[in-house]
Amino acid sequence: MNKDVVFKGSRTGLQLVLNENVDFSDILIQLRNKLESAIGFFGKGTIIHVNSDVFNEQEQIEVENLLSQYGMTLEILSPQIENYIIEPEQSMADHVMVIEQTVRGGQEIIYDGSILVKGNVNPGAQVIAGGNIEIEGTCRGLVHAGAYGDMNAMITARRMRALQIRIASLAARAPDNFEEVDHPECARIKNGEIVIESVKEQEDIYE
Repeated sequence: MNKDVVFKGSRTGLQLVLNENVDFSDILIQLRNKLESAIGFFGKGTIIHVNSDVFNEQEQIEVENLLSQYGMTLEILSPQIENYIIEPEQSMADHVMVIEQTVRGGQEIIYDGSILVKGNVNPGAQVIAGGNIEIEGTCRGLVHAGAYGDMNAMITARRMRALQIRIASLAARAPDNFEEVDHPECARIKNGEIVIESVKEQEDIYE
């Protein structure tokens, strides 16, 4: 996954983080490609934050125009809040966002890397990751791993109860009557389709 254009979770919402060593024209192309590949996952009205020193006036106008094509808006962060980015937990892989609580209905978590939820994902919640998703509790919301096309991404949950899960461009719906199990399960792509397997001893999927 390209790291020149990254969406990171922050206390203010989603923040756009860019590689300052890349020409703006290339950044704009990569940003358009990323928005196009994630179409349907960034809801209309989503606000994207960016640090105040990232763009000049003309560049800011071009990014605003691009985001508006996808129903999104750009908001410039003041210097007082630029440092409040939620950084991935240092003891895990460099690109893992750790959510320390249950993701409740109506909440949406989107992150370029992998996501670890130390709680449940409730009905009506959405968790969308460019990498893997691990849920230490019960998954009943919509979860999408490998959202930017990573076919090797996985979804692991203590209890997999979601009506639908997605990996890369594939989706799988739960059967009308699925067997209740009380052990971790892992969803991954095998032979062109999503399969859900039992995990007798839960492993750290980020190793």
